[in-house]
Amino acid sequence: EVANLLMAFASLGTRPSSALVAAMTDQATHLEFKAQEISNILWAFATLKMKPAANLLDHLVARAAVLLAPDTTGSGSASQNFKAQEIATALWSFATLRIHPTLHLVQLISDRAESISKELSAQSIAMILWSFTTLSCLTPSTSLLRVLADRTKEVSGLLNDQDIANILWAACGMLEAEDFEVRKLVRCLMDAVATQALKGPVKFSKEGLSSLHQCFLSCETKRDAMPASVFALKQIFGRMSAAAFAGSGVRPSQVQRSVSVALRGMGLAVQDEYMCNVSNYSIDCLVSSDNTLGYKTVAVEVDGPAHFLDNMAPTGATVLKRRHLRLLGYDVAVVSYTEWAVLKDKTARANFLREMLYFTPDQPAKQSAF
Repeated sequence: EVANLLMAFASLGTRPSSALVAAMTDQATHLEFKAQEISNILWAFATLKMKPAANLLDHLVARAAVLLAPDTTGSGSASQNFKAQEIATALWSFATLRIHPTLHLVQLISDRAESISKELSAQSIAMILWSFTTLSCLTPSTSLLRVLADRTKEVSGLLNDQDIANILWAACGMLEAEDFEVRKLVRCLMDAVATQALKGPVKFSKEGLSSLHQCFLSCETKRDAMPASVFALKQIFGRMSAAAFAGSGVRPSQVQRSVSVALRGMGLAVQDEYMCNVSNYSIDCLVSSDNTLGYKTVAVEVDGPAHFLDNMAPTGATVLKRRHLRLLGYDVAVVSYTEWAVLKDKTARANFLREMLYFTPDQPAKQSAF
């Protein structure tokens, strides 16, 4: 009943009270859920944008691992419980909630997806790929990517506009993979999807167009990695996608305003929410000064909780923005909300920013490890 109740709330778009969630959590941690129930519970929390309690999450992960484990009894009753859509939904839920699943669970999910690849729908493929790129610290294995690329070709005629946008966005996030075989498979995947899109007719949503814009930016910054079909798609949807991306709207956070004030207090010129006319990215603080202060123009990104997974790795969208800005020639420095929170006075904040921005002719601005 727990899964059904949560599904009902999610379907209605209504958050249950904290008391009811606590009661359901207490009950749920004593139940042996089936695969569909695990998938439904995770979907409900993700749809409601509510992170499950740690003890419930641990219980769901442990139960999923049991159901996904290889069947060593010969009965065929264990891993058969997880269907393709349930795997995709579970992974999508983790990514949507910015929860980094255990590597063991990811491996089990990957193995299961490979073993039932013929059951993967176009939507399932798009959800899986989107999830891996959003969970930036995870990369699909070469074998899984090969399976997904082959299956995408088989179901390409069933791809809808959202699937196309999600797959192309996810794929451009994987272009920096160190493994040449991975990059090769990504290009094949992009070609299959873009070729299908060119057959039309497709009508992308504003969100889909924004995703395409980031893919098209990769066309400009990684031209040698892009198949001709993606460039052809850019000719059709390039302007439309750029306009959709620019119209997404931004709201400076309190932390961002605080950083901006501190930068100005150091005598630096700051342009808040500077719009890059090449990429249409809004840079939180574009900082510059004359050379006598020993600084140079730097794109300062002030990243709040929405930019990070629960393990403080940046999300895929955040990684992609930083990568694009650097490839476009910006020096990018990152101030995370956790770093800023421990700086309690003006002196500490100024020292932190000074260290981050200071440069010598042979030393670029200090950048995030990510």
